[in-house]
Amino acid sequence: MRATNLRFLRRFSEWAATDCLGVLVGILGGLAAAAFEKFTEATVSLFQYLAMFHLPCASLSTILIPGVGGAIVGALTLVTPEVRGHSMPKILRALLLNGGRIRGRVALIKVLASAITIGSGGAAGRVGPSAQVGAVTGSLLAQLFRLDTSRIRLLTVCGVSGGMAGALNAPLAAALFTLEALTRGVGIVDSIPIILSSIAGAEASSLILGARHVLAVDEACGWHL
Repeated sequence: MRATNLRFLRRFSEWAATDCLGVLVGILGGLAAAAFEKFTEATVSLFQYLAMFHLPCASLSTILIPGVGGAIVGALTLVTPEVRGHSMPKILRALLLNGGRIRGRVALIKVLASAITIGSGGAAGRVGPSAQVGAVTGSLLAQLFRLDTSRIRLLTVCGVSGGMAGALNAPLAAALFTLEALTRGVGIVDSIPIILSSIAGAEASSLILGARHVLAVDEACGWHL
């Protein structure tokens, strides 16, 4: 009986520690998503300033600004090929083939490349980069604590959930998407840190960006909810 209690206490302490790390990863992922949002806004303002004040012809800026942005992003992808393409397939590849281990510089290069793409008028979204930065955060934190491969994968997924929740301010949607898209057969115990990470990411992001709706819908009629 005593041995059973000790095993339960040991398992419970492991679960509690994982949940706490999930919250920490979510906070870091949410803050990273907010920082990416602010950096993207600054990049957009920079390219708009260059187009307005430093190019004599508006049509010339339409050609040069995207060209310069594309050249910079192309150079960045040569340095770190992992940032090419969509973020979710890269995260899945890291989870399935590398045990959730992702190089730290991927986050920095992804933020730079995505912000420059958006700022220069290219086609890119904010959610994917935020999710990938969150994944890198969770992966690096798990490796820092020398956790086993299963926990590295779990905290990487927690980072995705926290980063997406921070970008969208939608913790429930981020948690459900992450559980559906990035996990297979995960139990209730392992789903708890993912959900906690999503909540923490949304709250941390709101501290910087404020409470906001990604899709703002004006009230059309008085009887609408």
